[in-house]
Amino acid sequence: MKKLDELLPASYFQIYAVSTRYPKKLLGSKTKLNPEIEEIQAGVYKVSLKIICPVIILVLSEMPKDDKNALWQLFSGNAEGFEFGNTHYQWQEPSSQTLLNQLYKLYSKEGVVMSYTWDDYFRDYPPEEFLRELPHEAILKSISNEERLKGIPDEERLKGISPEFIKKYLSKLSQ
Repeated sequence: MKKLDELLPASYFQIYAVSTRYPKKLLGSKTKLNPEIEEIQAGVYKVSLKIICPVIILVLSEMPKDDKNALWQLFSGNAEGFEFGNTHYQWQEPSSQTLLNQLYKLYSKEGVVMSYTWDDYFRDYPPEEFLRELPHEAILKSISNEERLKGIPDEERLKGISPEFIKKYLSKLSQ
């Protein structure tokens, strides 16, 4: 176990909090910030606390709409921010867009009540809808051959297999 004098100093650490909307109850009015709260830039606030290091709060709905904030815009809680993020974020895995496109549809609906739960999500977007948008190869990789063949009648399984192959296979089994 390391001794206290061998530990990294507190100045090496930073605490971040992420919020979709401005946390008024936590930070107070934006027009008159408390002395321990400083707006560093649009959407970024620093809360200086005596007990621990300063806390940086990122307010996603206030982030400027530019390419470096595209990912934050996807979770900004509004349709315009989502649309900006969706068109400007450089996707590493295109299939990840499926879930986010469904989120966009949700943002575009009128009268969406937050808090939106996983139960609400699965009610609004059943897994079958999500699966239809995935590449078939990805779905098939995740299912074993035995599971894929369950419920398929033998006659259906044999369709497309040449009689010669079936005869060879049967003779191999009988040996």
